[in-house]
Amino acid sequence: MIRVESERRETKKENDSVKVMLTVELPQKVLRAESRKASIQEAFDRACEKMEPQLLKYKDMHTAKGRMRKARSNARELEV
Repeated sequence: MIRVESERRETKKENDSVKVMLTVELPQKVLRAESRKASIQEAFDRACEKMEPQLLKYKDMHTAKGRMRKARSNARELEV
């Protein structure tokens, strides 16, 4: 499930008037990103930029290819 929330409020800083929060519910994990910008489009784009590395890390750790890479890394550490 993906949830997108936004709110606009009066702030002293004009660049922080819009807040966007992204929540992605995945098996075994909940990922969140939030951004404050002057416009909703800017805030949403920045929140997506923040979410991307989290999604890539989750994908890497929960696919066969990622698990194999982690196992190889752990085996190398044990050899040393």
